[in-house]
Amino acid sequence: MWVDPVSGVIYYKNEVDGGTQLDFSDGIDWVNKAGNVDPKSTYRKLYYQLQLNYGRQFGKHDVGAMALFSREKYAKGNEFYHFREDWAFRATYNYAQRYFAEVNGAYNGSEKFGPNNRFAFFPSFSLGWMISEEKFMKGLKFLDMLKLRGSGDALVMIT
Repeated sequence: MWVDPVSGVIYYKNEVDGGTQLDFSDGIDWVNKAGNVDPKSTYRKLYYQLQLNYGRQFGKHDVGAMALFSREKYAKGNEFYHFREDWAFRATYNYAQRYFAEVNGAYNGSEKFGPNNRFAFFPSFSLGWMISEEKFMKGLKFLDMLKLRGSGDALVMIT
């Protein structure tokens, strides 16, 4: 949207979103004249986040961990507040840059779901093996790096 500063004419164009191919727009939430604030145009938001990180090497052992918490509360106009809360963690381990393990988890919730389905736990894990770091692979001149990695995830509904 663009307002001509001389004439006050509002030019409004719905542009097509390249990702969705839709031309949806929320519309005009304000006008260019004096008056009261449209209560539907006010927006209130509170967001905070805490993140802790840890990383350490013990000889050939390398460990890392991350924990994250975030919470959001927002509303537009006279809507009821919307809520979102996230708890996430990650733990990593590797030995001699050769064997790797990682475990992740996220516990997410929102008021947009029913009382019995507001939160769910999303765990994942992975294992890796840097084969090119093994002694029996060191003689191969044509191979610089070869790593095998497998991972998995799940959804756990909390009721």
